[in-house]
Parts: sequence; C-alpha cells; structure tokens
Amino acid sequence: MEGYDKANEVQKDKFWTWRVNREENLMMKEFDYTQERDANKIRLMHSIEKAKEVAAKIRKRPADKSSNTD
Repeated sequence: MEGYDKANEVQKDKFWTWRVNREENLMMKEFDYTQERDANKIRLMHSIEKAKEVAAKIRKRPADKSSNTD
C-alpha cells in the first residue's frame, strides 16, 4: 500500500509541476503579447508624429516661385 501512495504522490507532483509550468508559459505569452502590443502602439504614435511633422514642414515651405506668374 505504501508503494501505491508513493506513486500517487509522484503523480500529484508531476501534475502540479506541469500545471505551474503551464501557467507560467501562459503568463509569459500574455506578457509577450502585451509587450508587442505596446511596442506597436509606440510605433504608431511615432509614425503619426512624423507624419504631422512632415505635414507642418510642407505647409511652412514657401511657394515654388517658378510656378508663380505675377
């Protein structure tokens, strides 16, 4: 009977080890996803800011004098 209990304990240990590893893996995947999502948001914000800067430069640029027929 003692051997059976020992085997049962080993199975429980294996199960809980697997369970903890699985939860850690899921947490890491969620963390990776969040990091990637945040990085994409930052890239998007930088792209929007860059587009605004370029638009502002284009607006500030003096008109092309060769096309003016004054």
